[in-house]
Amino acid sequence: KASPYQLFYETCDFGTTTATANNVLPLPSISFVLKCLQAYENVLVERLSWDRQQFSSTTCDCIAKWHPQKKDVLYTLVNQTLEQIMVEETTECLHQRFLTGPETWTQRYIDDNDVLVEPPPLTYAGKQCLKLLTNRDNYVRTLVKYCMAAQSKIQIMTCYLFACDPAVRYILLDLLPHLVRSNPNLRIEILIDLMTIESAMVKSLFCAGVSPTFQPAAETKRATGLPPSSFIKELPTNAPKPSTWSQESLRGVTPFEFLQLVLETAAPCGGNNYQVRYWCARDSVEQYRIKNHAKGVFVDGQVAIAGGSNLCPTVTSALNELDLLVAGEVAGELCETFDILWKSMRYDEATFVDDQRAEVVSGGTISPILQQHLENEDWTSTSADIAVVRSEPNCFGDDLVLRHILQHLNSSKRCIRISMGHGNIPEPVARVLQKASQERGVQVQILFNSWHSSDLRTGQKDLLVSLQKLLKVAPSVRVYLTKTKDNSPPPPFLHAKYVVIDSEWSAVGSWNMWTRSAFHEIEHEALVQDKTLALELEQKFEMEKEAHTVCLTEFQDCSQFCPSGCYVCRGFGPFYSP
Repeated sequence: KASPYQLFYETCDFGTTTATANNVLPLPSISFVLKCLQAYENVLVERLSWDRQQFSSTTCDCIAKWHPQKKDVLYTLVNQTLEQIMVEETTECLHQRFLTGPETWTQRYIDDNDVLVEPPPLTYAGKQCLKLLTNRDNYVRTLVKYCMAAQSKIQIMTCYLFACDPAVRYILLDLLPHLVRSNPNLRIEILIDLMTIESAMVKSLFCAGVSPTFQPAAETKRATGLPPSSFIKELPTNAPKPSTWSQESLRGVTPFEFLQLVLETAAPCGGNNYQVRYWCARDSVEQYRIKNHAKGVFVDGQVAIAGGSNLCPTVTSALNELDLLVAGEVAGELCETFDILWKSMRYDEATFVDDQRAEVVSGGTISPILQQHLENEDWTSTSADIAVVRSEPNCFGDDLVLRHILQHLNSSKRCIRISMGHGNIPEPVARVLQKASQERGVQVQILFNSWHSSDLRTGQKDLLVSLQKLLKVAPSVRVYLTKTKDNSPPPPFLHAKYVVIDSEWSAVGSWNMWTRSAFHEIEHEALVQDKTLALELEQKFEMEKEAHTVCLTEFQDCSQFCPSGCYVCRGFGPFYSP
């Protein structure tokens, strides 16, 4: 199959090569840095103007209002500005492609008579084992246990690296080097999205020596239920001892310095046994950057941990994340996403030969220890039917995950629950939900992060505008947004992404329900037919809904959360223009 992407596009300075070389520290181009600095200067001027005007109420909340959990507002504004820059190129392209309006994109999914364009058929693997991972400490323990049982290969795919997180430091600086030194036949492959690395390099300019970190342990425990280093007590007894890097008291390391440490740690591990590559590609038609948002940890091609976590759940989403542990056929299908993207980033004949050699060495056999772990695992379900769907976003807006979810939403009979870490309600989804709630009487509940808990403002305006439109045409839909309650800490970041339909069918993975997934972000998703998993997810939904949200019963209720508009919350493309 031909790739919709132009690969090996030079965006960073890799020295003598124009491609994403192994174990090379990518530095953003000067033009990119200047673009970032100019954008941040504009945002900072607006912030200072708001301050001089004694906190003018006309200034957008993205500039003026941050919940108490954010201690360093200026650094936060840097982060938000860079997140907007990541999608700016795509946004400009889409405004040009849809000059007459976004209706032509909607018609790719649903026609004027509300008839869906059917997705290609899927084959579900039957009677599969799966385990739901919703707790940070349990997730890290599970990851370490299976990585330590690896025989030939550990593959890690992440969109972001969080230098301030002690669990991320432990995995990359303690666990993986220990394993590759202990087993000369073990190969470590880490694939990171290059856009986020470029962003991290620029952020390092603003935090040298005073790197923002997570809250102190006691404060974090009050807000999330777990202190940052609590995972250490839960590690398997034979796991390598955490170094000083894994201690929560260690501060002041910039993202740039952290990536340097990761590469320096990989260097002495021998040959090509510990490799880091960067996903870097552009849409082959319009030439805007494509981001890889798919995540996962894959062991020997036999075990996969995949979902919303970037390597592991963050401190702020410690009890509010969602990942799946799977094995066998389904693990292999999820691992295929990694293999496709990893091999795409080969930059010369030597890496091609090296990748072929690694495939031969891996062999596809399962180690006795790995087999024993799987037999003794406390599975959520042992009889799930699972299909894996991978999206390949492009300038035409084709999203295979969205197509399959629309199909199941459209056939719902009793209830729909949607919870997304980030998102909005695309027009095809709004029309299907309107029909389900108004014509078939399906109970529809939707949960999103508001600015009270979200770590991003870039999608907040699109989210609230789309919710207003939905509630106007489908007033029986119940929308829940996070909100700080009286005398309570701010709500945690609810990063889990899932859909549950009729208490039987679920979608779990890295996919966010928003238009960005169709044009800008690569995802992979597990579609699961299993009542036990659906029940667990419904219980999670109800618990988080009751603890952290308020219900919006009318479209006017959205206005209290909707930002007035600024560069930081500029909409993605023309889809939710007033």
